[in-house]
Amino acid sequence: MSKSQVIEHRSRAISTKADHWASLAATRLSLKVKDVMNGQVVTIEPQATLGAAALRMAEHGISCIVAVEGGAIKGMLTDRDFLKQIADTHGPLYQRTVADCMSSRVECASPDQTIVEASRIMHNLGIRRLPVLDRGRLVGIVTETDLTRALTSCHALQDVGQVMSKDVATVPADATVVSAAEVMSARRISSVVVVESGRPKGILTERDVLKKVTAPQRDPAAVPVAEVMTSPLVSVAQDYSVFCAGRMMDQMHIHRLVVMDQDRLVGILTQTDIFRAAQMRLQAEEEKGLELLDSSRASVYMLDAEGRTIYMNPAFMELLELDEPAEFIDQPFMPDRFWFNPLGRTSFMARFSHGNVQMDELRLKTAKGNPLYVSVVSTFLRDVHGRISGTHGTFQDITAKTLAEQSSTLAYQRLERANRELKQMQSQVLQNEKLASIGQLAAGVAHELNTPVGFVSGNFEALQKYVHCLRRFVVQYDKLAAMIDQPGDPEVRAQLAQIQGIRETMKIDFILEDIQSLFDESREGIERVTTIVRNLRDFSRSDAGDKWDDYNLNAGIEATLIVARNEIKYDADVVRDLGEVPAIPCHAGQINQVLLNVLVNAAQAIRSQGRPEKEKGTITVRTYATDEHVVCQISDNGPGIAPENMQRMFEPFFTTKPAGKGTGLGLSVSHDIVVNKHEGQLLVESSPGQGTTFTIKLPKTRQPAPKPNSPLVEAQSNG
Repeated sequence: MSKSQVIEHRSRAISTKADHWASLAATRLSLKVKDVMNGQVVTIEPQATLGAAALRMAEHGISCIVAVEGGAIKGMLTDRDFLKQIADTHGPLYQRTVADCMSSRVECASPDQTIVEASRIMHNLGIRRLPVLDRGRLVGIVTETDLTRALTSCHALQDVGQVMSKDVATVPADATVVSAAEVMSARRISSVVVVESGRPKGILTERDVLKKVTAPQRDPAAVPVAEVMTSPLVSVAQDYSVFCAGRMMDQMHIHRLVVMDQDRLVGILTQTDIFRAAQMRLQAEEEKGLELLDSSRASVYMLDAEGRTIYMNPAFMELLELDEPAEFIDQPFMPDRFWFNPLGRTSFMARFSHGNVQMDELRLKTAKGNPLYVSVVSTFLRDVHGRISGTHGTFQDITAKTLAEQSSTLAYQRLERANRELKQMQSQVLQNEKLASIGQLAAGVAHELNTPVGFVSGNFEALQKYVHCLRRFVVQYDKLAAMIDQPGDPEVRAQLAQIQGIRETMKIDFILEDIQSLFDESREGIERVTTIVRNLRDFSRSDAGDKWDDYNLNAGIEATLIVARNEIKYDADVVRDLGEVPAIPCHAGQINQVLLNVLVNAAQAIRSQGRPEKEKGTITVRTYATDEHVVCQISDNGPGIAPENMQRMFEPFFTTKPAGKGTGLGLSVSHDIVVNKHEGQLLVESSPGQGTTFTIKLPKTRQPAPKPNSPLVEAQSNG
């Protein structure tokens, strides 16, 4: 932005909000008209006479009186108006009315205007006092004296010689008040120095004329100035401090000082001179401050008390890629279109309006739609009473840094996800190897047992038939022996008696009676062995591979309980509560492994309690169906799980078992099988000392495999 554009932009910013513009100097001063004005305003009716007005002004020691009619300001009568009337009027003076002589066009100020703005109005219009109106009601009056006092208290001004008026109007001591008034009116000054023999003897002011001539209604043409002038003179040297001179005037209740160089009159210092110098110094400081802001590389903004933008420097406009400031000036700070998320503006402005924003990072966009990240530092401006008068702050561009951090964060997230997937893959590989080993072992055992069991079963059937034949034969033999056992051949009888003895000795009758129960028990044992072999085969399902098939959850539980029986039987009793459940599509071997992991964990948890030998725990297995799932709940009355471990139950390699007693993979793999591979749920509920319940929910229908996230979608979701 060129220098001419900067000046144009600054002028536009100030003129757009002239009533509220908080310049740097005014910000430091922080005074308003209501802080310095005089709240005791003397008024008079417009139809009152000049004599009555002069008398009232003299009584109150004031230099002006406000003409009011019906509650409205009609004009203002000042001591200068009296002086002008004395100089211009050759007829009766004191019978004229206030309305004939007053200034009818009265410029007014607001109580909340800054003293800087009030001083500008006085300077531009060449006036020395402003009535103060609050919603149309007269509440006070602020004079050049009031503003001079406030301005000189905050600014180190030059020496008296640099701000005094060197063109001093003088009149001889024997001149009349009329001739002095003519000089003062013609030169538009408020005083003349009275000289005698070239030496200053006194000073005649507007107030002297008002108090000593007009108020007592004396004839100004007949009164010599020496009679009413202020004497002796109060003088200062040229190198005297303007600040000290102003303080001297306040303390002595005078409005001007004569400046002397030894015995020579060199100038006069009035409150108007001091006021003009202070006002010029203020404007110079303001201009210098604005130039510093305009040339700053920091993006600076200023707001008024209502949060509307009143200034932004070229660096701020460049940061937001603005061509014109019109969209910002006199508008609420940062319109919605500069935010990626309008809710972000609402949140920021809520905090912004309740306190200082020391450091806040915002996600914005420029006027051209480009992404912009800034850090904001702002602070409230307060007046002398502690009231908030505005806000100023800076934006710092952190776009490059933020985008680099986001890129690093995204890369870290990808790396973390890859590492997590690698760990899961490692645990799955280990568990798959374990599953494969268990499955192969179970399948091998089932195969090896199946053949001899088949032999035994077949031979058992043949042996039972053979024994049945022998029993029939023995029965026939008994019939024959009964027929032979008649009086006859002694040798035959002796042979029969020997056979009977052997029969009794060998307990043939008991054997024939007991042999059937032996066959029944043996048949039951063979059937149990056959069931075990079948369950081992069903559990391993080594022939199924990764094939999904219809699966009966109750049958899977029974098969798993057979396999886990040796692990469970010494520590817990199993209570079955198996409801009617439909067959569901799943990988039977994987679900059986989940059931085995949970059952074995339950048994081991009960065993860890160290119960007495005859006091077993209880494992309850319950199944039921809902509208969408087949559910299996496995509960134990073991020690439960500590709350701090609940969130880590399914983490790979996490275990609470002693070293060497567990890998920490069982529940992790089970969670992966149920949740990721079967789109189900694996839930756990536990209370320390109350036991644990695992709930396995498997969907009744198979869901399509989820597609991996697109890298583009992933980047957008993280950006």
